[in-house]
Amino acid sequence: MHPHQKYLIVYLFISGAIILGYCIGRFQLWPSAAIDNIIEFIEGHPESADSTTIQKLSNDLDIEPHLKLVEYSAETNHPERDYKKVFLPNSKSRRVSLLIFLHPDRTPSLRLIFGSFDHNDSINGALLLSDDGDVIWEWIVHERLIQSKRLQSEMRKFPHGILVMNDGSLVFSFDGGVSLQRFDRCSNQIWASNSRVDHSLYFGPQGQIWGVMSPDRVRVFNPFNGNLINDLPMKKWVHRNPSVDPLGVRQFDYDDKSTWINNGGGYWHPNDAEPLPEHLADAFPQFEVGDLLMSYRSLNLIFVVSPRSSEIKWWRMGAWRRQHDPDWQSDGSITVFNNNMHLGTSTIVKIDPKTYEHKILYDGTEELFYSSIRGKHEVLDNGHISITSPQQGRAFEVNKQGEVVFEFANQYDDNRALLISEMITLPLNYFGDNLDEPCGVAMVPSTELYR
Repeated sequence: MHPHQKYLIVYLFISGAIILGYCIGRFQLWPSAAIDNIIEFIEGHPESADSTTIQKLSNDLDIEPHLKLVEYSAETNHPERDYKKVFLPNSKSRRVSLLIFLHPDRTPSLRLIFGSFDHNDSINGALLLSDDGDVIWEWIVHERLIQSKRLQSEMRKFPHGILVMNDGSLVFSFDGGVSLQRFDRCSNQIWASNSRVDHSLYFGPQGQIWGVMSPDRVRVFNPFNGNLINDLPMKKWVHRNPSVDPLGVRQFDYDDKSTWINNGGGYWHPNDAEPLPEHLADAFPQFEVGDLLMSYRSLNLIFVVSPRSSEIKWWRMGAWRRQHDPDWQSDGSITVFNNNMHLGTSTIVKIDPKTYEHKILYDGTEELFYSSIRGKHEVLDNGHISITSPQQGRAFEVNKQGEVVFEFANQYDDNRALLISEMITLPLNYFGDNLDEPCGVAMVPSTELYR
C-alpha cells in the first residue's frame, strides 16, 4: 500500500471518530449517558470537588450519602437551645433523629420541609411538621418513572423547587434531574414533564407553574397535566434591550461578536423567576401583574422583566453576592437571600426598587447562618422571617427582633446534616381534612393552588 494511502486512511479514521464523537454528544446517542456518568464521577459535582474516590463510591453505592452531607451540628453551635428529638419512622437506621427547637413566639403554622431525609424508600422527600414539631405526613420523590438517557442516580440529585397544593400533592424538581413532576399525597405520580427544570418554582397569576431551566430558559406549565404552555428564551431579552445591558457582563468581546463565559457556574446561572402576583399589584405600580422578578447568580444581579414585551424594567447589581430567592413584598420592597459566597455569613437584604436604597433585614453573624449556595426565605404576615440554609441542613424562623423562635435541623450524625432545599410555612388549616384519609383511598386532584 502506498504511504499516501495509509495517511489517507488514518486521516479518514480520525475525522470519522471526531464526527462520531460530536454526533454522540450533540444528539445524545449511545453511549453518551455512560460517558457523562464516568466524567461526572471522575470530576465530581462542582460542590463536592474535594470528595475522594472512596467517598464517591460510598455515595453511589448508598453506603453513606456523602454528596448530600454538610458539616453542621445544631447542638454544638447552639448549646443554649433545648432541642426536641423527632424520630423519622421511615428512615434508615444510619441517621439520627431530627432536632427541633420550639419557642412560644413562633408563628402558629404547619411547616413543610423539602430535602434529603434518607427514607427507606428514597433518599429524597418532604416532611410535614405540626406546629409542635411532630412529623404528621411524609412524601418520597424520585424520577424512577422517567425515561431519559440523562437520568442520574437518586444519590446524585438534589431536591430544589417545590410547590404544594391543598390536596396534599406536590410539584417538584431536582438540581441534576431531568423532569418536572406532580405527585399526590401518597407519592404516586399524577403527571410528569420531561423538562429539566432545576431551580425555584412559582405559581403565576392564572395558576400556571413557572420554572427556570438552566442555562437560559423560563418555562410555563399547566399545573393539572404538566403540559408546556410557554417557553421563554432569555437570550431574547439581551437583543430586546439595546440601551440596557446588565446581562452581557460575562462575555468575551471581539470587534464583531461576543462569546459567553461559562466557567464559574455559567454565564448567568438563573435561579429564580417569580411573577408579580395580582394581590401585590398596588404595591408595585411601576410594574405589571405577571412581570418576572429574576435572579442571575453569576452576575450578582436582580432584575424585573416583562415576559410579554421582554423589556427590562428595573435592575440592581452588587447589593448581594451569589444571591437566591428575590421576593416581592407587600410594602413595595424586594427582599433577597444574600448568600455572600466565600464571605462566611449570609444575610437577608431588603431593597426599595423606587429609590434603590437597600439595607440588611437580617444579619446571620450571631446565628452562624451561612449557605454558600442555594437558599430560601419568606417574610411572614406577622413580620417574622422563615429562612432555609441548605448548606447547613437546617431551616429557622426569626422574629422582628432577630431572635430564633423555631429551628429544624436535619442531623445525620452528631457533626453532619443532610441537605434540605426549602421550608414552606402553611396555615394550620391549609389541607383541611385531605390528609385524614389513609393512602389507598382515591381523591380527586385539587384545583386550588398554594400562593
